[in-house]
This record gives sequence, C-alpha cells and structure tokens, in this order.
Amino acid sequence: MTQQTLFPLEPKFDEVTVYHDETKKALNKNIWGHGLLFVPDKIMKKMLSELMSIRERTKYEGKLHFADISEGAFTPKYECAKSWIELGVEYLRKKYGCKLGILFFDKSSFDIRLYAGDTKKEKELKLIETILRMILKGSVHYLYDQNWRVRIKKVVTDGNPWHRKLDEVRVLGKLLQEVRDYVEISKDAEIVSISSNPNKSSDPNSAQFLQLTDLLLGSVIQCCFRNLKYGSKKEVLVRPVRELLDKRKRGRQFQKSSHYKSFTLSFVKIVKGELHFETLNTKEILINDSGQISFFDL
Repeated sequence: MTQQTLFPLEPKFDEVTVYHDETKKALNKNIWGHGLLFVPDKIMKKMLSELMSIRERTKYEGKLHFADISEGAFTPKYECAKSWIELGVEYLRKKYGCKLGILFFDKSSFDIRLYAGDTKKEKELKLIETILRMILKGSVHYLYDQNWRVRIKKVVTDGNPWHRKLDEVRVLGKLLQEVRDYVEISKDAEIVSISSNPNKSSDPNSAQFLQLTDLLLGSVIQCCFRNLKYGSKKEVLVRPVRELLDKRKRGRQFQKSSHYKSFTLSFVKIVKGELHFETLNTKEILINDSGQISFFDL
C-alpha cells in the first residue's frame, strides 16, 4: 500500500472591518459598555444585501437604535430590529466568520488624571483610545488563533469626531506592538467616525453595520443587566442573543458549537493598578408563585 503524505490544511485568513459602538451613558454603578463587530470582506456584500432586504420587507428605512425600541405596539421598526438581530446571530456562525466582542468596564476604576492632555476633553478622549485598544486586543486574541488569522483593515466608530479624530497611532500603532503573530493590521488601516443614521451618514453602508452592532450590544445589555418579563417585546427581541450567550453554560460541549469562539463577553476594572477581567453571565430565570417567568439576579 502506498503511503500518502498528509499536508496540513492552510489556516483560515480573514480581512475584516471592525464596527465599534459604545453606550452613551452609564448602565448602573458607572458601568459602560463597548461592542465590536468583525465583518470579513468576503461576506460583507451578501450580509449587507440581506440587511437591506429585511428593511424592504418590513418597510422600515429609519435608524435602528436599541434604546429607541419601546414596549408599545408592534411596529415596522420592531420587526426590522428583530429580524436584524436574528440575522446577526446567524452570521456569527463559523461558516460566515463574523465575530462579536463585548466588553463592559467600571469607568470609576480608571483614573483619568493619569492620561496626558491640557483639557478634560483630551484626557477623556485618550481614555477612550485606551479602552478601544484594550477591547480590540482582548477580542482578537480570543476570537482568532493560529488556525484562523485576521488582518484589520479599518475600524469604524459610531458618532462624529470629538475635538479631534481618534489617533490611529495611539490605538492601532500601539496595538500592533502588543498583538500575537496571528493578528495583522493593514499599513493603511484607519479609524473613521461616522453617523450611524443611514439617512444622514457620509457612509450609509457602514452605518447599517454600526446599527447592527448597536442592536447586538443592546441585546447583551438586556440579557446581562436588565430585569425582563418573559414574553415581553424586548425579551422576545433579545432571545436569539440570550440563547447564544447561554451556550457557554455547556462547558466543553460548547467547543463543538458552530458559534464557538464567535463571540467574547467580559467585564473589566482596574484593581491595584492592574486590569482585572471577570466573566459576565446572563440573568437567571425566576418563576414566582403565580407561575410568571422573569429574568432576574438570584
């Protein structure tokens, strides 16, 4: 019998654009949230086409912002958001290659006085740059590996620039010195800040992905920080994301899931001058004496 030579499979490689969204106010106890959606170039057109098809089907063309979705009547906005969230979770499967990084942090543990700058605005912006670099680093190190390499081509953030644009050298330049060898950053990589409202944005297509990032981040916030009544509009809305996050409870069996290493969720604070990361879980199910089901902290 002729012995066959086995050649190792070529590792996967993705060129991605990273979409970044953050909470506009503290959730509670000075906790803030950031979300990163990694979208590979190879599936971007298909994904955008499907997002726009949902808009056409639901007849909703306006901005999708999770905080604007109410518990009132079922509206085209709600139906569009619901279908977008379902599609976003579907695209987090390995075969598509989208990945989601979510990080919550205790802002009070970061001493803004340690950041250089002549004004409070400059110090705050440098803190944001530090946080952005930190979540980019943590996300790519967990979500990718030697068998699935990544090259960051662009970072798109939600919102107009502050008194100056985000500094690529402080974020991406420093990040390049810290990441492992399976992470690359394009030489011409840039950080772009745009409006996420597609009707007002300088880049309507990117605005669509920023809105999807907002919906996914908002869904995670509901699953981990809010008390929800089972069957309420928002509980149904975030159900695909909750089911996704709860797959971590399978332990080793989660490694066999098509969503394994497609998302990362953590909480970070400064403890004695060092970064301290903690696992963040979803709310537990609570059934009261009347048989009503809610999601609460136990």
